[in-house]
Order: sequence, then C-alpha cells, then structure tokens
Amino acid sequence: GNAWGAHVGVVFAAKWPSRCRTVVTLGAPIQALNRVERARTIALLLAYRLFGHAGFVEDGVVKVLLSPKTRTEDPAAVELVKDCLANADAAALRNAVNSISLRRADLTSYLPEVLAPTLFITGSDHKGWTPQHATAASRLLPHGSSAVVTDAAYLTPLEAPGETANLVRQFWTAHVST
Repeated sequence: GNAWGAHVGVVFAAKWPSRCRTVVTLGAPIQALNRVERARTIALLLAYRLFGHAGFVEDGVVKVLLSPKTRTEDPAAVELVKDCLANADAAALRNAVNSISLRRADLTSYLPEVLAPTLFITGSDHKGWTPQHATAASRLLPHGSSAVVTDAAYLTPLEAPGETANLVRQFWTAHVST
C-alpha cells in the first residue's frame, strides 16, 4: 500500500497475521508527524483552505511529493500532481490531509506483531520517511527489510514505476510460494 493503504496494511498484518502473506509499503511513514512536519502541514492546509490550489500551494505540494530530479526532469509527473490537486474535491482533500497526516497514529508498536515478510520502500529524497527511518522500522519486524528508490520522494510509483515494480516483484519472488 501507498500512504494510508500502507497504514491499513500494517495494522491488518499485525492484527490478523494468518491472513497476510506479505506487506509492502510505499513511501509511508510509520511514525506520526513531528512538530515541524505538523506545522508545515497545517500551514499548507490553511493556505489551501484560503486560496485553493493557488500556485504557491501547488508548488508546496509538488515539493513535498516529488523529488528535485522529478520536478526538474519530468514535467508530466509535476502536471499530474497539480492536476490532481486542482480537480480534487476541496472538502474531501482537507479531510484526507487531516486523517492521513495530522491524525496519523504512530504505528511503531504494531511492527513487532507483523509476522509476514515486510518491505518498506521509500525514496532517497523523502523527507518524512527517510531511508534511515525505513531501515530502523524494518529492524523492528521479525522479517522486515527496506529498499530505497534513488531520486524519488513520496510518490515512488509515479517517479520510478519500473524500479518500484521490480522491487515489489523481487520481494514477492523471494517470499511468496506458489
């Protein structure tokens, strides 16, 4: 799962281990937001509430979600993120940010209960879920591992779809019997 889907997957795997063969998370921080991240998210959410998808709001969202390389070299990815923001239902988007970011619980205590082989994938430029975070979290699981997609941030499947898919395929090949 990516983002919230990863959180659901971790909790599911911890609570119902017999129903889960593997877990793969994509750019999904396990920890709650820290004070700085919380303040930035609240400021961006307030700006969105006041100004909608104004240029500076779009730029802030793009900067969080996409790596510097993607922002420079992949205008289609940048436009996709901006288009999603521009066409989102404003109330639903604010609710999602509140639920997924501001009210996100720290799932660290669930990790030792996740018995399924688990792979935490993050981007090398993800500020809220660094490679160090992913590695540290993977060590809390009986069968945890982590992988880093170079020159990606939060949206690894968008920024590096082939590399992301290959990491998942390799992980499943190693951990899922037919």
